[in-house]
Amino acid sequence: MYGHENTAVLATTSVNLFELFYGAYKSGSHKNILEVKDIQNSLHILNLSSTAVERAGKTLAALHKAGTLIEFRDVLIGTIAEVEGFSLKTYNKKHFSRIPHLELC
Repeated sequence: MYGHENTAVLATTSVNLFELFYGAYKSGSHKNILEVKDIQNSLHILNLSSTAVERAGKTLAALHKAGTLIEFRDVLIGTIAEVEGFSLKTYNKKHFSRIPHLELC
């Protein structure tokens, strides 16, 4: 993700971190859990704010009405990044491009 003024900042969202911890605990591997904790300690974590929650709800409702739903976690990830002024690096541009005002790279 890239922060304000296109300054490279390695960041992830709390939703991404949740997904990583879920996978690590599901695997039952203590090594995987420690690796996720290392990631957590090495990146800037963008948290889910009340502004992002409202934006995510509005976005998901609009996508639902348009018949172009995407995974709700992707909506949360995208709106967190957008609200915090970060662009999003993803290989899933098809889904994330549906989030208004989110800059993809």
